Amino acid sequence: MMQRFKVQGSRLKVVPLNLEPPTLNGFTLVELVIAMAILSVGLVGSMRVFPVGLRASAQSEMSSRAAIAAQRTIESLKLQPCDELAEERQTLEDLTVTTRLGQPRSTQLVDPSRLKVVETTVEWTRDGRSRALTFVTYVRCPPA
Repeated sequence: MMQRFKVQGSRLKVVPLNLEPPTLNGFTLVELVIAMAILSVGLVGSMRVFPVGLRASAQSEMSSRAAIAAQRTIESLKLQPCDELAEERQTLEDLTVTTRLGQPRSTQLVDPSRLKVVETTVEWTRDGRSRALTFVTYVRCPPA
């Protein structure tokens, strides 16, 4: 067995010589490049999901705004007397709200003149495409 001498302070110490190759505990350059390639493929794949989610979020936001605008319009119509109800078209920000009135089609009603069908259509344009939601409700008029 080979020995090596090491000076420690003022004394000379005999240390056994280690002839085994040093162990490698790090990454090689090839392993690092392969890991970076796998990571980049995963990141690119996940980044492609974000625009789809943002588009769906914007679409649901506009649908919610349309529902709120329609509900506001219908509630204001319910507060008016039946003889003052009229069809109207109004623009709220980037939404167009159209209200149509009609009579119910059912023949089984006792007094169909006391019931009105209110159809509210909300339209908007998003990304060059027109979209619309239609809401239908009934308004009961008091007896004359």
